Amino acid sequence: MQLLTGHDAAVAQWAAKKLGGPHGQFIPPYVGLGVVDAKGVLRGGFVIRPLNSSTCDLSLYSEQALTHGIVRGMFRILFERLGFVCCLIHTERSNKAIKRAAPKLGFKFKCPVENFYGEGIDALQFSMTPTSCRWLKKA
Repeated sequence: MQLLTGHDAAVAQWAAKKLGGPHGQFIPPYVGLGVVDAKGVLRGGFVIRPLNSSTCDLSLYSEQALTHGIVRGMFRILFERLGFVCCLIHTERSNKAIKRAAPKLGFKFKCPVENFYGEGIDALQFSMTPTSCRWLKKA
């Protein structure tokens, strides 16, 4: 697997289709990072949306397990190249997979967010900072 950059709109469109539900589509600005297999087929995607100059919201979808190199590369781009100091992910309360995966990636539970996805559809918010990111090599 390899990290694909420079195809923001295609990755965001693919990820929105795979995520479905309340995600629908991603509205620019965003950065789309794809995960492609050996044949160049898109198998995963990260969509990074700035909330302000220092904080972003991350959406992710993958059809297969991500390698450590892919995850490390994504966080390097997010924190080192793009310069964000806080990354948030949101998920519906019912999404058991991401509730398990977020802490494994190093995200910490922050708070519930009422009506995040629309009336009566709450989210759980997780956050990560560069200093708490275990995927970045410490100097």
